[in-house]
Amino acid sequence: MTIKDYVTSAMKSFELEGFVYTTEEKEVLNKVANEEISIDEGKAIFMQELTRKYGTKF
Repeated sequence: MTIKDYVTSAMKSFELEGFVYTTEEKEVLNKVANEEISIDEGKAIFMQELTRKYGTKF
């Protein structure tokens, strides 16, 4: 399997559980899937957003 396959599978799994991705989240995940950014870069973007949203470091 490729990284794209793994990302797509994970996204579908979460969507089946009722999770709704924002447009921004989908963009980041698609960049990871297409290897435009690394997994670590994608994680850092999500962590920054969580910190901004909830006002604490994760």
